[in-house]
Amino acid sequence: MIEFEFKVGKEFLKPHRKITVPGRFKTSIGNSRIIGLGSIRIICPDGTTLRGNIYSSYNNAGLYYQTYVNPGSEFDPLGNYEIRQRLIVKIFENSDYIEIEEE
Repeated sequence: MIEFEFKVGKEFLKPHRKITVPGRFKTSIGNSRIIGLGSIRIICPDGTTLRGNIYSSYNNAGLYYQTYVNPGSEFDPLGNYEIRQRLIVKIFENSDYIEIEEE
């Protein structure tokens, strides 16, 4: 399991709810079965399940991984957070889901 603290920012408050995985987990997540599944479940702090993905890309700093929520959910409780609020993200490497918890 990969676990890290995430601070809510502007990109998270947009409909896709992007979360960048810290660089120190690049090797762990790159070797996990969760990458490339196509679709994952995102378990919210209130128990709501959303659909999303984890993908890899490159920027000036190199390879990175990011999670995002598929848009279009009628009820998305993740939009209720404020900038700088802290959440805990747990990525289960050999499964098809991640969990987001309140700190």
